[in-house]
Amino acid sequence: MVIEEPGKTRDQEALYHVLFSKVAKTRKFMGEKQDAETWKRLLVDAFARIKDAEGDPLRGHGKIIPNLDSTGFVQLGAQTRNLSKRHASEFIEFLHAWMADNEVSA
Repeated sequence: MVIEEPGKTRDQEALYHVLFSKVAKTRKFMGEKQDAETWKRLLVDAFARIKDAEGDPLRGHGKIIPNLDSTGFVQLGAQTRNLSKRHASEFIEFLHAWMADNEVSA
C-alpha cells in the first residue's frame, strides 16, 4: 500500500489560473507584458524555490539544463499538475501574497 497526499482540486486549479490572468493583465516582466502561461511558469518557479528552501520540495521540481541545440535553456520539473492539495493551497496563498506585494488586485 502506498500512502500519498491527495492531489490538487479542480477548484484550486481554476483559482490559480484566474490569478495568473490577473497578473498578466496588470504586470510587466523585463519591460514587457507576458501572457498568463509565462506568468504561471515564473510564479511556479518562484514558489518551488521557496518550498525547496523550506525543505518541502514540490514533486518534480528539477533543474535548468541547456536545450538540445545549445541556443538556450529548458526548465525541468515543477508543474501545477503535480501539486498536492496542500501545496496547491500554499501556492494560492503565495500567489495572493505576491500579488499584494506587487500591487495586483486579486
